[in-house]
Order: sequence, then structure tokens, then C-alpha cells
Amino acid sequence: MTPRQIGKHYENNYGGAVLRLNIIADELAALDPQTTPAHTINRLKQEEMAALNSTLLHELYFASLGGDGRAVPEAMASAITRDFGSVDRWRHEFIALANALTVSSGWALLTWVRAMVGSSIKVCPMRVGRRRGIPVLALDMYEHAYQIDFGTMLPPTWPLHAQYRMERGSGRYEDAILVKPARPLCKKSLETCLPSRSTK
Repeated sequence: MTPRQIGKHYENNYGGAVLRLNIIADELAALDPQTTPAHTINRLKQEEMAALNSTLLHELYFASLGGDGRAVPEAMASAITRDFGSVDRWRHEFIALANALTVSSGWALLTWVRAMVGSSIKVCPMRVGRRRGIPVLALDMYEHAYQIDFGTMLPPTWPLHAQYRMERGSGRYEDAILVKPARPLCKKSLETCLPSRSTK
């Protein structure tokens, strides 16, 4: 990718998400939650979530750029091999996942959730579960990420041209596995989740 492509993406899209997040935060701070209509709060909170996720994913994306994308540090390579079969298998799967998004746009992610998983998302939802999903690598597959350099027709191996610093992803993976799992939301049976009832 050219510096012009990266610069425009950083300034316009990442910068726009940060600006939008700040504007929404100001609007929410100015509201009286006791008198503001529910639909207004609902709209602003949805917009806040979308802007926050866009901001965070763009920060991960830009922080990972700048390497050759090929040398994977040992800790991350071992995890990828364990969970995908091999680094090559993961790389091909990740490229296929990213290329599948060229018809609809979105993000291709490598995420740690008790194991390394690949996923694609369109609207950046927050993930809920027994353990938080921690993105390790993020690849922006919205057209704004590549259109200056490639137009609307990406070469089939474009994700390799993203030039990842795999050591950044590996550092995030090493941090992610240290995160203590969240407490289970419920015991093994439904009865133990429900409050005890009075026998009176």
C-alpha cells in the first residue's frame, strides 16, 4: 500500500471515527437521562458502540502495519499451528476470509477466545461470552482501505500486501492469554441460576 492510501485512510476514516465518538460523548453528557426520550438514548448508544469499535479496530489495524507479514514469532506460530493446523493453513484461511468480504465489506479478524479463531464482521459487535474475545490482528476490508491503490478490484493475495508486523500481533496474543477468564454466568443447571423460592 502506498503512503497516500494509508494516510487518507488514517485521516479520513480513523480520524472520522474518533471525531464521531467525541461528538456522541458530548451529546450524551449534555442529556438529562431522566427526561430524554428512550429512542434518543438508544440511537446515541448504538452510534457510540459503532464509533468505539471502529476506532479500536482501526487502531489495531494501523498498529500492525509496517512489516513483511511473513515471519510469525514462535509463540504466535505455535498457537496458530495448534488451532489451525499450520501457519500456512491459517494464512490461506485468513486470505480467503478477507477476500470473501470484498463482496460485502467488513473486517477480517484473528481473535483469541480460548483459542485462535478467524472471523469476519460487518458492524463490529462487542463479543459476549465466558471469555472476552481479544482481537490480535484486524484487516480492514472496507473499500476505503484499498480503493486509492487498487480501485474496486483487489488482487487475490491483497491481504499479504498489508505488510503486517506479526510481532505486534504476537505481543497482543501473549497479553491476551494472560487475561483471566470471566466468571461463568451460570452454574451447570438452570435451577442453580434462579433465585431460591420461598416455600411459604
